[in-house]
Amino acid sequence: MNKEGSLPVSLMYEAMDQMQQGVLVIKVTQVQSKIVFVNKAYTRVTGYSKDELLDKPTTYLRKHIAHGKVVAQINHAVNDGQDTEVITPSYSRDGDKYWMRITIHPVVDIGHSDRFLIFWCTMTLAKSLIIESPMYVDISYWKSAIENLKNKSFMTP
Repeated sequence: MNKEGSLPVSLMYEAMDQMQQGVLVIKVTQVQSKIVFVNKAYTRVTGYSKDELLDKPTTYLRKHIAHGKVVAQINHAVNDGQDTEVITPSYSRDGDKYWMRITIHPVVDIGHSDRFLIFWCTMTLAKSLIIESPMYVDISYWKSAIENLKNKSFMTP
């Protein structure tokens, strides 16, 4: 530990590299945003090597996110230096579709953030268990039931 009691950057990167969850670190400048760190779990899920990702602009990641609204939400959070979390389908290098939860946290240093931690957690198994489970009930059934109840005289709008 250094004199302020924080871990050296190299030790933090080593710890993040060992995580089971995908981790990216991006650096944002006025000119561009680029990937400065990617861990083993991220490369395993996406099929890209560290060499293919490091120092690439973050626009490189956009082609893997299926929805433009998600990209807009992420851009807004990064531009405002805010946390955000989204769940979206994504695509690996080989074109395989999977669900992921992206959580973004700014790394604040003296009131300013130029780096963001991005946690990339696959949810394909959880998503398929929920949707394909025999206990899964289509939400449209419940929406219809609620609408029918609203139309009854004992319900107030």
